[in-house]
Amino acid sequence: MIVLNINKLYAPAIGGVETVVQQLAEGFMLQGHSRVLVVRDGFGFGATEQKNGVIVRRAGSVGRVRSMPVSFSFIYWLWKESKTADVLHVHYPFPLAAFALWLARPKKPLIITWHSSVVRQRLLNFFVQPFVRWTLARAEKIVVTFPNAVSYFKELAPFREKCVVVPLGIDLTKAQSETPNVVFPDRECPTFVFVGRFIYYKGLPELVTAFAAVPRGTLYLVGDGPMRRKIARLIACKGLSARVKIIATRDDKTLRFYLGAADVVVFPSTQPSEVFGLVQLEAMATGKPIINTALPTGVPWVARHEQEALTVPPGDVSALARAVELLGNDAALRARLGQAGRERVAQEFTLANMRAAYYDLYHYVSSQR
Repeated sequence: MIVLNINKLYAPAIGGVETVVQQLAEGFMLQGHSRVLVVRDGFGFGATEQKNGVIVRRAGSVGRVRSMPVSFSFIYWLWKESKTADVLHVHYPFPLAAFALWLARPKKPLIITWHSSVVRQRLLNFFVQPFVRWTLARAEKIVVTFPNAVSYFKELAPFREKCVVVPLGIDLTKAQSETPNVVFPDRECPTFVFVGRFIYYKGLPELVTAFAAVPRGTLYLVGDGPMRRKIARLIACKGLSARVKIIATRDDKTLRFYLGAADVVVFPSTQPSEVFGLVQLEAMATGKPIINTALPTGVPWVARHEQEALTVPPGDVSALARAVELLGNDAALRARLGQAGRERVAQEFTLANMRAAYYDLYHYVSSQR
């Protein structure tokens, strides 16, 4: 069996949909054969490469419209690649894929993993919705990553009977063995770590502002993105340059280093564009307590309030500051939440479980044709 995974990008790093695509593509190589079709990141011609045994075809790109890639050759490659695939697996949000499927009309079983809706690009969403609805109607199965997703995403309501829940998972062995237990020199000063992209919905301005109200602790903002300079200016404006550090990187080893150094991992997202939070699983796997937000998505379901995390209202700077101060001062609470997180991720969110669920789905949809 050949499975074609279809996504915007293929540039795996901790915390993104691209990580999930990589995990599935590489995992299915053990059971069958997997290929990946994406659009290159940035303007330029397409290319084909092999990564860890998986053939990755990157269609050429002429740029982006509000973070969505524009590629005419992608439509051709979807049509061509689907001819030799047994199952098509689309990761949404990716409006171009919905349009390409509508044009190409491949007669192959289709699975859609609905990671999120298109949130900010309302005009774009208005034009692509007919193609998205057609694609959802065409799919044999629609996968969501948390239990209340079907009721939360209004686009899925007419297709409720097709939807199945498959939570994201991580490789526990890799997470626990490759994340070093780092001890910084000043252990009297609790260490807080954010890992992720510096973009609008991650809650970074709120986190920096909250940290200004907390007398103790060091905060590391690890990642990169379009808001980096804005956050750097805010740190300087708040007089926090000695206590809040930006570690501008997307390197996997560096991200894991700082996860290992954390006393607390902070996940302060403010918008429902944050649907699951794969970084939470990475933190839980290594016994780190979490501060997250009560978004109407899967974020507070992954790490639950007063069980594996302290959960605060999104955008509430005062509540965020109180949670930071509480966990910074209470080592016993940190240990209890961290241990509970380690146990939960081992039971509910393993890579083996996720791959097995998709393996069964691939065979189920292919047998129905």
